[in-house]
Amino acid sequence: MVNKVKLGINNLYLFENNNGDYLLLDTGLACKENLILNKINKVIGDYNKIKVIVITHSHSDHIGNLKLLLDKINEYGDITKVVSTENIGDKVQFSNNNTKFKYELGDINQGEQYFLTYKSTYKPNLTIKNRVKMLAQGESHESSSSYKNAISDGTIEGDLLGKIKIIKVDSENNQLLLKGAKFKITNKKTNETFELVTDEKGEAVSNKLVQGTYEIKEIQAPSGWIKSDEIINVEVKDDVAVIRTVKNKREKTEVSVNKTWIGKKLSSVKVKLLADGKKVDEVTLNEQNNWKHTFTNLNKYKDDGKTEIKYTVEEEKINGYDTEIKENSKNDFTITNKNTEKVKIPVEKKWEDNNNQDGKRVKEIVVRLLQDGIPTTNVLKLNEQNNWKGEFTDLDKYDAQGNKIKYTVKEETVVEGYDTEIIAGQVDGVLGYIIKNKHNVEKTEIPVEKKWIGPQSVEQVTVKLFADGVDTGKTLTLKKSENWKGKFTNLDKYKNGKEIVYTIKEAKVEGYESKVEGNAKDGFVITNKNLAKTEVPVEKKWIGKAVNEIEVKLLANGKEVQTAKLNEANSWKHTFKDLPKYDDNGKEITYTVKEVAIEGYESKIEGNAKDGFVITNKEIPKKHKLAKTGIGTSASIYSGILAISGGIMVFLKKRNQKKNTSI
Repeated sequence: MVNKVKLGINNLYLFENNNGDYLLLDTGLACKENLILNKINKVIGDYNKIKVIVITHSHSDHIGNLKLLLDKINEYGDITKVVSTENIGDKVQFSNNNTKFKYELGDINQGEQYFLTYKSTYKPNLTIKNRVKMLAQGESHESSSSYKNAISDGTIEGDLLGKIKIIKVDSENNQLLLKGAKFKITNKKTNETFELVTDEKGEAVSNKLVQGTYEIKEIQAPSGWIKSDEIINVEVKDDVAVIRTVKNKREKTEVSVNKTWIGKKLSSVKVKLLADGKKVDEVTLNEQNNWKHTFTNLNKYKDDGKTEIKYTVEEEKINGYDTEIKENSKNDFTITNKNTEKVKIPVEKKWEDNNNQDGKRVKEIVVRLLQDGIPTTNVLKLNEQNNWKGEFTDLDKYDAQGNKIKYTVKEETVVEGYDTEIIAGQVDGVLGYIIKNKHNVEKTEIPVEKKWIGPQSVEQVTVKLFADGVDTGKTLTLKKSENWKGKFTNLDKYKNGKEIVYTIKEAKVEGYESKVEGNAKDGFVITNKNLAKTEVPVEKKWIGKAVNEIEVKLLANGKEVQTAKLNEANSWKHTFKDLPKYDDNGKEITYTVKEVAIEGYESKIEGNAKDGFVITNKEIPKKHKLAKTGIGTSASIYSGILAISGGIMVFLKKRNQKKNTSI
């Protein structure tokens, strides 16, 4: 059966057996006697039913009431578990007469219990008084006791009267009794001498001596200890036991430790000194002590005085470092800490080529890692699949000498047409490298020339630029003052890796027909042809009888271009309309008219294209037929006529000449 006792913040558990006895598991935090006893009695009736107390561990909340319960249940109690023991002989402070000593317990936890045991020398039949005074946080507690060891008879076993007893102890630990110390005892009066050697208990006892003054001198120290130079003079009497404690200093040694770093140093480290694997001391190494320390005043031998103590050093574990401990010579150690810190170097590729406008990018680049300027075998391949990013990982931060390693990168892939720049920068929040590949987008320019056919009516025109058929929004103004020439400049040559097809279009110029010739490479020529129109009126006049209808042809620069029929219905008039005023060379066209010949009529054309043409048709009189008298007669008549006509002509000519002369 299990019973629970609520004790403050603790619970005590009592286990009942078949006999009605109880086992108590732990005792809780220390409290007032009445409190715990009353609570236990309330649960099980009588605390004396507790026969066994089990302590799980030595924390104060588990052993706080242990002594109280042991004292109550059993006057002396039974110590069922010793938590720890410690020899404090080398840590107590003795008074000058060795009748008092002081020991600092340090910080203790509430409820912790201590048993102090010690040995002392004494004279038979004397009463030894012990007084203990405890000082803690301004409070003082004191207790005392006395003991007397009586000699039952005068036998040698217990009787030291008239004898010299030498006790050999370690100078730092009175509990350590030393065997093998040899002493020379000299009677100062007779100069008689004898030797005493300490036994296993560290004691040497003489036989009963003649009263007098004796000199005690150590002539051989125990193995592992240094011989004392002290000379002790004592008075031997029959009713007095002479007891002297002689202390020997141990043979000492020292242990040196030196701290070195490979890589980043910490502010400090703790180094433990181990004696045969057990910690005996500790030191903090830092810049202030130059990372060095010597442990001094160390026992060279174990308590047997023969077995040499093996000293080693141990450093507390430091995350991020490998530790190597080297014994340079006996008891001289060097601790080397190598920084194992790792770093990573992210790399990002950035293209500055207007999204591969010219189609010059490579599909993949290779980036090599350099360590302190020396190429390594470590490479990254960057491409679209990894978003042009990668990392060099698990890199040592420091070299074998502790110097911080400088990592750089180099782009090994040659990208034609690109300039490469490598800069340190943040890549996804981590310091790394950004490789910029800049391509100066290939540019082009397009010359444009304006030509006119016919007279110009404007001082400037506007030309629009199209890329792959889409208006770019770019315009070019061609001016008369600049000889109607200009250029579209700083134009991208490629888009999405393909060459752009540029075309142009002129903003409409009223009265002109525009024609674009050429290409972007060689340049464009825009020809504007004047579309001015004219008209040519024509009128038919008759001298004599008119025919029903005539046909008139319009000629442009001598070439027939149109025809028209004149008759009574159109009043013998017609106007050739919507005629181009200028030819393909820009020269004004000369318009003329021509009549289709009419038999029996002679035609006379007068006027011009601007004012109109007048075609006069005169009927040719019909000639009368003469009688046929022969060829000769007719010829003579005609000749006569011609002669007369010629005479008239001559006459008129001469008359004109004469007239001119008279003027």
